[in-house]
Amino acid sequence: MPQTLCNNMKTLRIISLLLTVVTSTHAFVAPMPFKEQIQRADAVARIVVVQIAKLDYTDQEDWTFTGMAKCRVVTDYTGALMNTDFIYIPCDYTFDESPSPLEIGRDYIISLELMKRGRIAHPVSHDAAHEVSKGKLIDPESDDSKVLLSLEAFEARLRPHLKKKAEQAGTGQPATRPESKSEGGDKPQPDAEGRSR
Repeated sequence: MPQTLCNNMKTLRIISLLLTVVTSTHAFVAPMPFKEQIQRADAVARIVVVQIAKLDYTDQEDWTFTGMAKCRVVTDYTGALMNTDFIYIPCDYTFDESPSPLEIGRDYIISLELMKRGRIAHPVSHDAAHEVSKGKLIDPESDDSKVLLSLEAFEARLRPHLKKKAEQAGTGQPATRPESKSEGGDKPQPDAEGRSR
């Protein structure tokens, strides 16, 4: 994690206050429809969590999050991350319905709101992180959490929403960056610090 991010407590306080406002509306609310997650997102990406740094606050203020997840960008479906290799997502929230239920080594497709400072992003809702497990994801448009989709089928569900979002923005087509080639199956390696271009 960048040293300046950890050392700049003022920046973290501002981010925490912003996230308090953003996330307080998500506690004890119904799931956000998948289509709306995509429409509200600044970026939609496939990520792998490579590290979660615990933030050590020396003052007695209440913080809404106590961790910062370093996430490797595997696929940028919207092009909004502009070839960023890593993004940081606040996590380990101090209330029940965490908007960032991220775990080290896990692979997710996630709809994000980009923060103005650095490469920090935040999920658009508490259910906007869709875990990829053994090449499958829970169908985000089904009420049954046992309905699974292959990664390809999930991405096929994602494409029309991305296309509509791009058309509304006036770009016509969503900008995508090719997924990195990982060896050993569908799951990208979480400890890889970079990727071939």
